[in-house]
Amino acid sequence: MKEKLTVEQQIQHMKSKGVQFNIVSEEEAISYLTNNTYYFKIKAYAKNYDKYRTTEKAGQYVNLEFAYLKDLAIIDMLLRHYILKTSVDLEHTMKTRFLRDFNNSEDDGYHLVQMFLDENPHILDDIKRKKENSYTKDLSNKLLTDGFAIWNIIELLSLKDFLMLYRRFNEEYPKARTGHDLYYPMQGVRKLRNAAAHSNCLINTLKRPYFGQVRYNSKVDAFVKKISSIDKKSRSSNMSNQVVYDFVTMLYLVDEITESIGVKEKAIKEIHDLVHGRMVKHADYYKKESAICSTYNFIKKIVDFLYEKTYTNRVI
Repeated sequence: MKEKLTVEQQIQHMKSKGVQFNIVSEEEAISYLTNNTYYFKIKAYAKNYDKYRTTEKAGQYVNLEFAYLKDLAIIDMLLRHYILKTSVDLEHTMKTRFLRDFNNSEDDGYHLVQMFLDENPHILDDIKRKKENSYTKDLSNKLLTDGFAIWNIIELLSLKDFLMLYRRFNEEYPKARTGHDLYYPMQGVRKLRNAAAHSNCLINTLKRPYFGQVRYNSKVDAFVKKISSIDKKSRSSNMSNQVVYDFVTMLYLVDEITESIGVKEKAIKEIHDLVHGRMVKHADYYKKESAICSTYNFIKKIVDFLYEKTYTNRVI
C-alpha cells in the first residue's frame, strides 16, 4: 500500500520523480493542488512524457515541468465541457431522427416497446426506480399506469438503453431507417460522454503503449480520408487511440447528423476557438513532445476542415 502524503509531501515526491517547478513555483503548486485539483488527477498527465532509462536519473521524467501538467489539466477540463454539451445535442438529434424513422414503420408505438421491455426487464426496473426521482417521477408514474409508447419512453431511457432500443428498431424495421446505422458511432460518443461526466482524464494517454483495439467505423474512416491535409501515417497512428477515435467520431456526427444550422455552427466554432485559442496558449511547452504535437495537429486539421466546410458557404 502506498503511503498517505500531505500536499507538501506530494510536491517532494514529484520532485524525486524529476518534475520541476521553474515556471510554477512550489508554493503556487501547493495552492493549486489544495484548491483546484488533486495529486492523482494532475499526475496522470505525466503518462505523456518520457523517463530516463539510464544514468543516475533512470526512472525520472525528462524535462517535465509542473506547469505542463497544469496546462494539460486545464485543456482537458475544457474538452470535457465541450464533450458534455455536444453529446447532449447529439443525443437529442438522434432521438429526433429515431422518431422520424419510426413514423416510416408499421409499428403502432407500443408493440416494439413491449417486446423491448420483455427482452430487457432491467430497464423496466430502472424506470420504476425513477419514481423516486423528483425530475422524472411524474412521467414515470404516468407511463407505468397508462403504458409505454415509443415516443414517451425515450424520455426515461439512459443513452445506453436508448441506443439498445434504436438497434432493436433497426432489426425489426430495417426499411424504415433513413440514413446509415448510427448505433456504433454513438456508442463511442456515449463512452466519451461518460468519461467526461465522471471527470476522467482524456488526454493523459496520447502516446504508446496506450493504444489498443479500436472498433473502426467505415463512415468515420471515410470522413477522415477526405481531409487531404492528413496523410495515411498520421491517420493510422492517431486513429489507433480510442479516445482520439471517439472524439473524431463525435466531430463526424456533429457534421453528419446535426440538421439545425445554428447548433452545428456553434459546435464547430466552439471547438475551432478552443483549438486555435486556449490549447496553444502555451504551445512552447510542447515543442519537444512529438506525441502531444501529433495528436494536436491531427485534431486541428479535422476541426479546420469542418470549420471551412461549415462557414465557407454560410449565408448571413
